[in-house]
Amino acid sequence: MQVNSVWFTSNSQYLASGGNDGLFKIWDLKKRSLLSSHKYHFSSITSVHWNLDDSIAASSSLTGEK
Repeated sequence: MQVNSVWFTSNSQYLASGGNDGLFKIWDLKKRSLLSSHKYHFSSITSVHWNLDDSIAASSSLTGEK
């Protein structure tokens, strides 16, 4: 799997990632574990972001479709 985008929360505890497989993942960096993995997209994820207070993570795909 190729990772296309990563984004850390402001306190660097969590990381969101997205790749060519369309999987959107949330990682807990302090525990060094995968918290969740979701197949939200049918094409490559091109961007992931957290909102300003780190409570919501979002992703976008190559085709823009979910």
